[in-house]
Amino acid sequence: MQEPTPSQVPSEDPVVVPSTLTAAPADGVETGVFPRLLGSGVPGATVDVTVRNEAGFTQEATTTVDADGEWQFTPSNTRGVLTITAVQRYERNGTSYVEESTELGEFAVGDGLRISVTEIHPRMSRITVTGFGAPSKNQVVNIDSSTLGSLVSKLDETSPGQAELIVMSAEDALGDLTYWQGDTSVGPQRIWRLVAPSS
Repeated sequence: MQEPTPSQVPSEDPVVVPSTLTAAPADGVETGVFPRLLGSGVPGATVDVTVRNEAGFTQEATTTVDADGEWQFTPSNTRGVLTITAVQRYERNGTSYVEESTELGEFAVGDGLRISVTEIHPRMSRITVTGFGAPSKNQVVNIDSSTLGSLVSKLDETSPGQAELIVMSAEDALGDLTYWQGDTSVGPQRIWRLVAPSS
């Protein structure tokens, strides 16, 4: 990879050069999941990543480009429509360089899938999940129960726009349900809790 040529005389301040940093989501751009960004840069460089959503919430992280000129980053916690930018910094021959900020993409992560639970028999419950995007490998749902363990892994839609699961358990025996979207890329984890009947 050819390194950038500085546009000004080296000084004690970092020399600002055009960005050569690249990155793209490993699974392509998908609705509902955090992008697993894989990219290239200057070997040994430091990459400062900023994730910002439409509400102005910001997540910052730092990673390093490996000896082969490759780097990776996956955001977490920040929900909504994410705009990801990055700046690459490195030193060569005693001179510090900082590249101009580059936008790596905009990703519709959203707030996660939606779930509802209906008891259809004293020992049987129906779990319905909605909120999927266009069909793809990561438009699947995983559900764990705090009392029963894993209920399902990578369940596809069972009908357009939703996935349905029948569990041989009363609703009040399910405990807390942790659920999230995805396979190789995943979306936000959410928790369903049983609302105790009012006395």
